[in-house]
Amino acid sequence: MKPAPPSRPSVGYVPKYERLKQFIQRFPPDVLDPKALEGYVALMSAASELMEEGRRSLAPYGLAYGRAHILALLLHYEPTELTHSELADLTGVTKGNITGLVNGLEKSGYIKRGDRGGDRRVHPIALTASGRHLIEKVLLEYFTAVASHMKVLTTSEQKQLVRILAKVRGKISPAQRAA
Repeated sequence: MKPAPPSRPSVGYVPKYERLKQFIQRFPPDVLDPKALEGYVALMSAASELMEEGRRSLAPYGLAYGRAHILALLLHYEPTELTHSELADLTGVTKGNITGLVNGLEKSGYIKRGDRGGDRRVHPIALTASGRHLIEKVLLEYFTAVASHMKVLTTSEQKQLVRILAKVRGKISPAQRAA
């Protein structure tokens, strides 16, 4: 009798090490290193959990990562105002996505467009006082939470983690990172 197929995984599912170990046995042992895959799964699992917590922390403010990112960029570049194109380049998303985010933030009163006549996409975009207050509050709370998670590591371990992750990122070509 054949075993029942596994149930459908939930969103954000990350396979357990034992499942991965069984799976990679299908491949030559010199090709896939179980310990390397275990490290990868642990990294992705931690990143996924941190991202989910970040989403939950932004939700009470009516923000998602995209909206918060736009507000944070506008705060960072103040007093310089940014265009749709500049925001698209800085965030790595399409100008169409930026238009939707900017429209929503403008409707909420968090940003304003300068008036240059004609196409609204070329108008400079700036924070309103309300948007500045919101993003400063959100970033303070967000970074405080991030710092508290990282306190489970000693200062030396935090530095080591940064070095290790830089080493992993260095193995990824710039073209792959940009894709």
